[in-house]
Amino acid sequence: MLILRFGWRGWNELMLFQKDLIINNETYTLEWSEKEINSIIKFERLASEFKTLTRDIDFSKIACKISATIKQPIEVKSELLDNNNISILLHKMRPFILQKESTFLPKVCKILSREIKDEHSRKFIKQAIKVYITEQNKTINSDEVFKLWINSSEYHYDEEKIFEIDRLLEFIPQNLFIYLMHEVIIRKTNSIIKILEIVDAILNHRKIGVVIPLSSTLK
Repeated sequence: MLILRFGWRGWNELMLFQKDLIINNETYTLEWSEKEINSIIKFERLASEFKTLTRDIDFSKIACKISATIKQPIEVKSELLDNNNISILLHKMRPFILQKESTFLPKVCKILSREIKDEHSRKFIKQAIKVYITEQNKTINSDEVFKLWINSSEYHYDEEKIFEIDRLLEFIPQNLFIYLMHEVIIRKTNSIIKILEIVDAILNHRKIGVVIPLSSTLK
C-alpha cells in the first residue's frame, strides 16, 4: 500500500508518494511525485492489458531460413506473425514506444531507477532498456529502422519514411526485413513485460525477490 505524505521542496509544496519495499532482503524507501506515480500506475494498467494480449499469440512460430548456392540468388524462407496480430500488438505497444507518452518505457525506467538503489535491480532495468532500444544507426534491426517502418506502414503513412523503407528494400528481401521487424517487436515485448514485473511488485507487494534474468524470452 502506498503511503501519502506532504513534503517541501524549495518554496513548492509537493505531494510525495512513499513506500518501504524489501528488495533482495534489503529495505528501501521509494518516493515519487504525484505525476510520477500516476505514470507508473498508468504503465501498469496498459502493460497488463498488453501482456494479456500476448498470451494469445504464438511467438515461437517466427522463423527465418536463408540459403544460397553458387551463381544463384539468395533464397529467404520465413514464418511470420499474422498481419492482424502485428497491427493489434503495435497499437497496444504505442504508449510504450512514443516518446511524448508518460508511459514511454525508457521514461518509466528512469523514474524507477532514480529510487531503486538495489544494484541487481538497477542492472535489470538497465538491461531491459538495452534490449528495448538497439541504438546502432541504420542497422536493419535497430530502433531507428523500426521507427521508420512503423511510421511508414503502421502508425502513419509518412511519404518520406515510405521512400526510405523502399530504398532499404532494394538491398534486402522484404520477407527477411519483416522477419527482423517482428524480432524487434518480440524484443520490445519482453522488456515491457519484465518492467511490468517490477512495477507490479512496487504497487501491489512489499517485497521483491531475486529478479528473473531478462534472457527469459517469449520465444
